[in-house]
Amino acid sequence: MQVSTGELQALQSQTDRIRNICILAHVDHGKTTMSDHLIAANGLIHPKLVGQMRYLDSRDDEQARGITMKSSSIALLHLPAAGDGAGAPGEGQDGAVADRAARGVLVNLIDSPGHVDFCSEVSTAVRLSDGALVVVDAVEGVCIQTHAVLRQAWEEKVKMCLVINKIDRLVVEVGMSPEEAYERIKAIVGRVNMIVSAFTSEKYISDADGVLNAQGEADISGENGGAAYDSDEEARRRAQEDEDEEDAFQPQLGNVAFACAGDGWAFTLGQFAMIYAAKMGANPKALQKALWGDYTYQAKTKRIVRLKRGERGRPLFVTMALEPLWRAYAAVLPGAGDHKEPLAKIVAALGLKVDARAAAHPDARTALKAVLRAWLPLSDAVLGMAVQHLPCPTAAAPVRVPRLLPAREEALGRGALPG
Repeated sequence: MQVSTGELQALQSQTDRIRNICILAHVDHGKTTMSDHLIAANGLIHPKLVGQMRYLDSRDDEQARGITMKSSSIALLHLPAAGDGAGAPGEGQDGAVADRAARGVLVNLIDSPGHVDFCSEVSTAVRLSDGALVVVDAVEGVCIQTHAVLRQAWEEKVKMCLVINKIDRLVVEVGMSPEEAYERIKAIVGRVNMIVSAFTSEKYISDADGVLNAQGEADISGENGGAAYDSDEEARRRAQEDEDEEDAFQPQLGNVAFACAGDGWAFTLGQFAMIYAAKMGANPKALQKALWGDYTYQAKTKRIVRLKRGERGRPLFVTMALEPLWRAYAAVLPGAGDHKEPLAKIVAALGLKVDARAAAHPDARTALKAVLRAWLPLSDAVLGMAVQHLPCPTAAAPVRVPRLLPAREEALGRGALPG
C-alpha cells in the first residue's frame, strides 16, 4: 500500500482517528524488526529488506552496532477491516484512496531503545505517547528492561498492549511441542500481569501509608474527629477494588498479539476466531473467549467445552492456532525433506494468494516466510490491535493530563516546584 503525505495530513485534524504509540522492550526482543514490518505496510521498505534495513535506526553508529540508541518516530496509515478494528488476516490494507480517507487511522509510531544505557530515550518516548506496545521474547521471557519499561508506562498512565514475539524460536530452536509452547506463552502473560498488578499494589500501600501518617499527625494535634473511620472505610473500598481488578493483558479480549517479526507474521485471537467461526457456525466473540484458557473441542459432540480440573484435553489455542503454525515450520526443519509440497498444501488449504516463485523458493525458510506473511500479515494484527485497544489523544488526555500537569499544590508538596 503506497501512502501519500497528503493522506496523512488529512487525518491530523481528526483526533479520534489518531494513535500515538511507542514500542517498548528489552534489548534484542525484536522492536526495530517489528517497526520495519509496520513501515513496509505503507510501502516505504521493500519486503525483502524488512529486518535488514532497520529503517528507524538512522544513525551510523546504530547501524554499525545493530542496536537502537535514539528514539525515532514515523507517521503511518492503517486501514482497519470494515466492521472490525482488529481486522481479519490479509484484509483492508490495499483500499482505494477514498476508502482510506473514510476508514484510515493515523498511527504515530515511536521506536525506542531497549538497552538500559538509553533509558532516558525510553522515558521521552513514553511521555510523548498515549499507548504502548510491550514486546517480549517468547524464549527469553520477561527481562530486567521489560520490567523497567512496564513500570515507566504504568507510571505515565500509558495504556499498553502485549506482543509475544519470536514464537518461531520455540519450535525451531527449543523444539517445544505446541502444548509446551502454550504453557510457556501462558506463563509469560501471567508474569507480565503479575508485574503490573504489583505496581498497583505498591501504589495502594503507598497511599495507605500516607493516610495513616496524616491520621497520626491529626491525632497529635487533636483535629482528627471522626475522620479515621472514614479513612478506614475508604481503605477497605480501595482494597476491594484492587481484588476485583482484571488482568491488564488478556488474550481473549484481543490486547495480546502473538508474533514472529523475523518471519513477518502475527495474529490475535480475534483473527483466528473469525476464521474458525465461519467453518464451525459459531459466534466469533464466544469463540474468541474460548480460544484462551481451559477450553477444548469435542469431536464426537462437535461442541466446545471447558476442561474440568484434572481432566485431560488439548486447549483450543493449541489445536486451532499453534498446531497449524507448527505444521508449517515442520516443513523447514532440518531433515524434513522437500519443503515445496507441504507448503503448497498449506497454500491450497487456506486459499492464500502467494507469489508462485516465492512459495517455491529453493531456500525453505524464505518460502515459509512468503506463505506465513500472506496468511497472517504482521502489520494487520499489530496495528489492528493498537487501533482497537489503545486510546486516541482525546480519550487519553483525561487520564494522562493530571500526571503530566499536576496541580500546583500537589507539585509543591512533592518539591517539584520552587516554593
